[in-house]
Amino acid sequence: MPPSTPSQPEILAAVNAVRTARLNLEWEPISIKQAKSIKRRPVRGPIWSSRTTFPVEGCADILRIVSDAIHDLAFDNGHHDFTPPTLADVNADWIGHRSGVGATEPEPPGLSEGEKYEHLMQEARSPLVIFYLFGGNLQ
Repeated sequence: MPPSTPSQPEILAAVNAVRTARLNLEWEPISIKQAKSIKRRPVRGPIWSSRTTFPVEGCADILRIVSDAIHDLAFDNGHHDFTPPTLADVNADWIGHRSGVGATEPEPPGLSEGEKYEHLMQEARSPLVIFYLFGGNLQ
């Protein structure tokens, strides 16, 4: 039997329930919400995660290349006020499968990020490993 489509009174009741719940929330600045959402949570379960940082040193040419590209791609090829962004270190995670552990087991204590990477590579079943780059200020 196919699922039934909700009636208009059911939809209105659901919307009112969500609206009531939302209106009862305490107001909080977006910066506080963002700070709560970007905290690093401990790695658990069948996952190896080795964190690394690529430092900004030696990447000064990137700003020149981006600036040149923006200037060259301008529609009118005229002067453009463009303030290039500052470069920042890039945080990244190497992520792979971890064998023989339960869904809630924490990562082994006392391992360096390099040791975690070595374990990740030893347990890799294929040449595919996820390299996760992320923006923002996740520490």
